[in-house]
Amino acid sequence: MKELFNAAISSPNIIPTALLGLVLLYWLTVVIGALDFDALDFDVDTDIDTEVDAGVGAVTDAEVNVADVNADGGVSLSWFNSILVFFNMSKVPFMLFLTSLILPLWAIAIMTNHYLGIDSFLGGLIVLVPAFMLSLFFAKLLTLPFVKLFAHMQKEDSESKTVIGKICVASTLITDTKIGQAQVATSGSPLLLNVITSTGHALKSGDSALVVEYLKDRHLYLVEPFS
Repeated sequence: MKELFNAAISSPNIIPTALLGLVLLYWLTVVIGALDFDALDFDVDTDIDTEVDAGVGAVTDAEVNVADVNADGGVSLSWFNSILVFFNMSKVPFMLFLTSLILPLWAIAIMTNHYLGIDSFLGGLIVLVPAFMLSLFFAKLLTLPFVKLFAHMQKEDSESKTVIGKICVASTLITDTKIGQAQVATSGSPLLLNVITSTGHALKSGDSALVVEYLKDRHLYLVEPFS
């Protein structure tokens, strides 16, 4: 353990160790509640600003999907979008992906510098380039189990925003302490929601109500009587 610690803080490994320390510090602050899980999160696939000079003007604030700009001198970013998708960068929270990248990067750098006998900062810096490329593939594998999970969560969040402010019809008895079900009419099959009323209200089967809020921590919708 002492040998590993000494290797971790040696000059060729100081950069990956510092990155690992920052990641661990982030998760520590999340665990103790000083930071929210998504405090440092952002949409990797939409935070791209592109300027294209086509002789007339500029195209700015381009989303990743706006890749094929023009055929007469425009710059395409479709390749970058493909990279984001392939390595799951746009499918999981940024800090989760970064953690999945830094952990193998640190391990690869430590082992490579040890077995190659590299003991200089410059040598360690050179090793970081192929180590980073290899770590991207490890990050892809490590994040695979989370892709479907966060896709489901995003779908649930999207659906919750869609029904807020709509009228639903109670299918069962619903009170502020008893969870019930209600249906929201759509162009297709009605959406069946798990709901609870605000304090002091009750609904019986067939009553109309207004969906006012999604209680994310309980996966329930808050409804109020509507007439």
